[in-house]
This record gives sequence, C-alpha cells and structure tokens, in this order.
Amino acid sequence: MGSWEDLVSVAKKRINTLKKDCVIAVTGNPGRGKTCLAMHLAYAVDKQFTPSTCVLFYPTLDKAKKMFEDLGQQRAIIFDEAMLTMYLRQAMTKNSIQLNQFFSVDARKNFFNVIILVIEDIQFIDKYFRNSRLDFWIECMERTSSDAYAVTFISDSSPAAKDSWRLSDLDKLFRSSRRGHKVAGETREDWKQTFRKFELFFGDFVFEDLAPSVWEEYNTARIKAKAEYEKTTGMHVCGFESVNGRTCSAKATVQQPFGWRCQKHEAIK
Repeated sequence: MGSWEDLVSVAKKRINTLKKDCVIAVTGNPGRGKTCLAMHLAYAVDKQFTPSTCVLFYPTLDKAKKMFEDLGQQRAIIFDEAMLTMYLRQAMTKNSIQLNQFFSVDARKNFFNVIILVIEDIQFIDKYFRNSRLDFWIECMERTSSDAYAVTFISDSSPAAKDSWRLSDLDKLFRSSRRGHKVAGETREDWKQTFRKFELFFGDFVFEDLAPSVWEEYNTARIKAKAEYEKTTGMHVCGFESVNGRTCSAKATVQQPFGWRCQKHEAIK
C-alpha cells in the first residue's frame, strides 16, 4: 500500500526520469482541504513552486499556454478552478474545449509537469480526459481543526479498460459497506478498510494546514485572477472564497453521486 512519500516519488519519477507528465485530480466536498493538499503536493515535487506563479485560476487558453511556457518543464502546476474548464463535454464552452485539447495534446507532448486538478467530483471531469490522461485521484475525506485525511487511487492503465477508474464498482463497494451502519459513526480506519478492498486503491495519508503566509499569497493571487477574469469576460464568478484554506460559508450542502458523499456536510468555520 502506497504512502504520501510513494506518491511524491512516483510523480517525481514520471517528470524527471520517464520524461512524462503526471496528472492528478484532487477532489472532495467544500471545506475538506483540496487546495491545501494540492499545494502540499506541489511543494513536495517542485521546490520552486509558489502560489502566485504556479496556480491557474479561471484560465483561458492563452493564459494556460503562457504559464506552461514561462515555467518550462518538470514543474508543478495547480489548476484550481478545474470546474470551469474540465467540465463534462456536453456542457463545455469554446474555451473549455480548447483547454481540454491543450491539456490532452500540446501539454503532453511538450511539457513534463505534475498537473494538479482541484475539483469537487471526479465525475465532473470530461470522460475522455479522465480515462486517458488522469494518473492519480486523491479524495479528501475529512478535515478537522488539527489535520485532514485523504485516500488515493491509481488509474487502471490496461488498454482494454472502458472506465480507468471503475467508478461504478467503487460506489457499490462503499454503499455495501455502509449497510446497517451509521454514516455519522464512520472513522478513518473504517474508510481505509473499505477502500483496501478496491483494486485501484493506492494508499491513504494525513496532512496538516499550510503556513498563513502561503494562504496570504494564494488568496492575493486568487482575488487578482478573479477580478481579471470578470473584467475580461463580463461574467461574475460565484463560489466559495478561501480564507486560510477553509470555506467561508458556514454550511455547504452537497449531494454527490458517490455513496460516501450522499449526506449533508458542515464546512469548517
């Protein structure tokens, strides 16, 4: 079973030794620590990573290309508003389609980077991109005042696999494990024992919050990018604003397709 160190090692090996990119999706309900984990991972694989230069907010094709060209190879790039660009194909805008093509073709050929997509649900990612380009999937399960817990899955690389993530099988496994049990009483060990039965389970780990200075830099960059996006497109961006990595909203009710999310969640204040 893989650890945090194993995940970081595999990502580094892909970009430094194998000369391939490594695409990782970080998912979870609001307030679970997705952005926090994404930046932990970026810092671990890229010593030059900074939130102000290596995080894509509300990107356009031109901005994505420029960031990749400016940073070069063997870097870590966080796609923090992946929902706006990697969304289901039938709901894509022209900008979304162009960005999907860039990440599927150009970025793969010319750059060897760790690309981290931060998005609420893996099923929101276009199916083709998800099955052909995604290498790891990290689900943030729980966040408390002291730490957070996440589980990791690795893609089924078999050419015959119709669904590289076997999402239907995973959902059935988790739902069956809950029969006769109270959801509210589940522990991290319960989750771990359930996921270990799943063939694509890579490992689990605990992570802590980032330094306040990191969040200050991140929030400054996000606010600036949001203002630029709204000015350029004339569209108002709705969603959660981040303060110290936690959602400002007192409560967030999310109904997700997976069994472990079909419940109400209260975000950390």
